[in-house]
Amino acid sequence: MLHADIERPRPATTADGEPDVVVAARRVHEEDLAATVETIVRIAAPGLETPAAVHHAQVLHAVVDGLGVAVSLGRLRPDEAADVARAHVSMLALPVPR
Repeated sequence: MLHADIERPRPATTADGEPDVVVAARRVHEEDLAATVETIVRIAAPGLETPAAVHHAQVLHAVVDGLGVAVSLGRLRPDEAADVARAHVSMLALPVPR
């Protein structure tokens, strides 16, 4: 449909069995980002119980990943992407309708 190619994942180790430095750096970056996103969710919505907070952190992480792609493709400027992320975080602080 879009004729998009998805890059094959890099193996976690080199042919010599050594850890791949790119994979290791990505893993560290993702772990740091996940921790930061979880902190943001807990600050924005301190009343969320743990399962809900984890879910919202995963959603926000996905939003941030998507915004990063949009910026890298030139679809959004960095300031626009930051505005979208802020808007999403502000929605977390709203009471959940029942």
